Amino acid sequence: MADTLKASPHGLELIDRARRRLGWNKTSPVWLDKANVSQATLNRFWKPTSIRRECFISICDAVGVDWQVIAEMPEIDPNALDAIPDLDCSGMRWVGREGAIATLLTQLKGDCRLVSVVGISGIGKTALAARLMVEPQLTQTLREQIAVNFDCESPSFAMVARSLLSETTAETEELQRDPALLVGSAITRLREKPCLLVLDMVEVLLEPDGEGGHRFKESIFEQFLTGFLRSNGMMSRIIITSQYQLPVLAEGRYLARSHQCRLSGLDPSNALKLFQKWEVSPRSEIEQQYLERAIAVYEGHPLALRAIAGEILAFPYHSNISLYWSEFGAEIEAVEKMKQAADPDGRDDQPKIDRYSLTLRDLVKKRIETTFERLYQAYPLAGILLCMGAVSRHPLERQGWLTLIFDSPEEDQQKAFDTLLRRFFLEPEIIGNQRLGYRLHSLIRCVALDYLPQLEEE
Repeated sequence: MADTLKASPHGLELIDRARRRLGWNKTSPVWLDKANVSQATLNRFWKPTSIRRECFISICDAVGVDWQVIAEMPEIDPNALDAIPDLDCSGMRWVGREGAIATLLTQLKGDCRLVSVVGISGIGKTALAARLMVEPQLTQTLREQIAVNFDCESPSFAMVARSLLSETTAETEELQRDPALLVGSAITRLREKPCLLVLDMVEVLLEPDGEGGHRFKESIFEQFLTGFLRSNGMMSRIIITSQYQLPVLAEGRYLARSHQCRLSGLDPSNALKLFQKWEVSPRSEIEQQYLERAIAVYEGHPLALRAIAGEILAFPYHSNISLYWSEFGAEIEAVEKMKQAADPDGRDDQPKIDRYSLTLRDLVKKRIETTFERLYQAYPLAGILLCMGAVSRHPLERQGWLTLIFDSPEEDQQKAFDTLLRRFFLEPEIIGNQRLGYRLHSLIRCVALDYLPQLEEE
């Protein structure tokens, strides 16, 4: 256990809100008295620099905030992530997400049993699940960690059963014949032997429900998760990653026992730290600006940034950021101009940030195209709405989105819009501090504009 602790940037924001609610300033004598620390110690807390553990805890307790939510996360050994079976963590490097990690730790250590980490393809859902699997605050109590990845030809509940029970037990004739008995055995195992179970890429287990949402293809999954939420004395925890919003479980009776965390891109400072972990370091102020502009255009999308970092390191650039920019910077500049354009109509835009290099085309474009194709096959009108919305360079209010498909029945318009929300294609954004708008992520917009002429023709 560390003898010193340091506040994370997110933690300082939480502490700042707490002290403002109390009407204290950052060096309030009342705070010093309640925490029993010196002025110098409180100053070091705010910098932030590491201070003695007991002083750190006292400072947080004095304003009524859990110190574990405030403290900076310990550095995670990349080898620990690489060693997690059944999760694709190869080459993963960890930075940021302090707010998400702190929130999820608070949830998982409390009454919450099931956490779903959701967001678009490549945004870092599996990475966050893997990070939580090596988090000391969880592993101290949940000493066993199990991961099941459903990215295979025939995903099924049998994969979960074999992971929780011995393969021999899971495949006995009695359990195979009686799904309820198989579910009961899996839940009993979780109750009697607490563990952290990660179910990765759950979107492949879901199918359209006809109402803009999703249901499990195999009802046994719903039975399992509902039984898990209902079970008394359950100490195990489940983390689910999915590109789609999960169906409502147990008819919404146990809302306090589940929590959804939607991921967006990394903020600029953490994205720069990620480049450094990939050993891509700017050698001048202008090179840092190049990276910052790329981060902004890609909205901190980790998979896209990883592809760019890999290219900068490889032949023929050999870590020369300026050389990479001289070849591909024009594509990023073009997207910057599109975003700043006063004209909202961007039908003729041709952003190429998902394909200007082979690596981006192979790693990013193909994955997002697959996601779009799944959407169009399941909900054609939602796919059409997505492509029509891509014409706008600026956020549209809900009604603005619905009017794009005004010639469809009102109920179908709403279902199409709800589908985009439940698949996290739409990014909420405040317009003029008073109205809520929705826009597409830059990478989603690239693919949608490609498909628009084809859909209009059909």
